[in-house]
Amino acid sequence: MKTTQTSNSLDNNNCTVLALKSVTGWTESKCQKILADGGRIDNKGFDITKFISANKGKIENIRFKEVYKKLNMPAKRMLWAFAKSEGMISGNWSWENESIVDKLAIKLGYSGVEFGDKNANVSLKRFVKENPKGVFYIIVKGHALAIINGVIVDNLSGKKAGEHRQIVMAYKVSGKIKPNVGVITELDMKPKRYKRLKYDEVVKYTGEPILINSKPILKKNQYVRISSQMTNGNVKIAFRKNNSIFGIQLDRAHFEITPERQCIWRDEESKYNIVNKDSMVIGGRF
Repeated sequence: MKTTQTSNSLDNNNCTVLALKSVTGWTESKCQKILADGGRIDNKGFDITKFISANKGKIENIRFKEVYKKLNMPAKRMLWAFAKSEGMISGNWSWENESIVDKLAIKLGYSGVEFGDKNANVSLKRFVKENPKGVFYIIVKGHALAIINGVIVDNLSGKKAGEHRQIVMAYKVSGKIKPNVGVITELDMKPKRYKRLKYDEVVKYTGEPILINSKPILKKNQYVRISSQMTNGNVKIAFRKNNSIFGIQLDRAHFEITPERQCIWRDEESKYNIVNKDSMVIGGRF
């Protein structure tokens, strides 16, 4: 679920303020003052991670505990500089010595270290699924938001507020808090966009049978190949009858992608066909 945190000030670039408002329940003006005392300038972005670190994980009587942090490139550079200052390594940045930084990162509690590791690349969607309870202050690339008992609370809405954004840092928030979960806006209620289908992709049809002259040409659970995808959210399936070709436009919602997202190479003989689950042509001519 997604809700939008609203602002009652003219302050822009204030996602760190609004995320603090969400997790604590404090007034926006109080959150602004606290971060301003920490160096934030109105209408400017702010490095909340440095602020929390400088305050040893506490803002007034509220505790911010790191529960996830991704080892992204800026963090790698920072750890490299630290390791160099401690005499652990020498010279300039080198990919050959990256494993040293990875090992150091693990010791320091970074979660997403190795590429392909199960802890790497945690999206908002995955984090909500794995943490359905609790109040969290979340950092994604260039932005801050909150997750409150499984609800993503963000001052962005619509396409910009996608749940597939990758988390850079997550703090679990505790103390005397009364979280503010924002409001549901019209953009929050819009249906999710389906993944765009690929040209010639094999997909499963889940709609009602399509009949031509009382004969079914497309049945539920048949696997078909996409001829093209329209800008209005429809997709086109092409069929050939004798020597004539015609296409049928259907809503994208009636097609289910396969895990493989397999595409069939077009040739003159198999250009307009229905395919089965094993992607073998079973006849699209009639």
